Amino acid sequence: MANLTQTRTKKLFEQTLMSLLETKSFSSITINQLCEAAHIHRSTFYRYYTDKYALLEELVEFISADMYAKVEASKPTSRSMSEEVIGFIEANKTNFMNVITKNGNYELYEVLIKKVSAIMFDHYQDWDDDLSIKIRKSTYPEMMCHFYSSGIIEVLKRMVSSGDNYSREEFVKIIDDLIK
Repeated sequence: MANLTQTRTKKLFEQTLMSLLETKSFSSITINQLCEAAHIHRSTFYRYYTDKYALLEELVEFISADMYAKVEASKPTSRSMSEEVIGFIEANKTNFMNVITKNGNYELYEVLIKKVSAIMFDHYQDWDDDLSIKIRKSTYPEMMCHFYSSGIIEVLKRMVSSGDNYSREEFVKIIDDLIK
């Protein structure tokens, strides 16, 4: 179990990465830049992470876990799940944009799709929304999870990138239609 210092240090690295992503692509961020911006020695970084991708995965894990906790708390139906997810994305729009839309960060986008797919796969037996029922009936549930996670994330990406002029309610309907 991590002590308070370890928790704070890891949180600082996550916040620093998010801050750097506001101006740089993930591929251009170096570990030296991360450490300099966080005012932490490089050896400390390697105490917690093998490379910047490990930090990225932990960051996406944190964001995904937060979103999952909010969705799980609502015990989703297909309608409330869509509303919960969109509400979470709206409340965390800046972070979501940093993870999947800014600076062509395709690596981040792929990690997020994998994480959301894993959450779907881990919980489709427990949930009774339309999507979980579809996944349970599928011959290939893992592939279904990946397919739907990438579709839903693409819709959410378009929502936060302001390229489309749909209302919140229309985005809920789009996701509901995708799931049904």
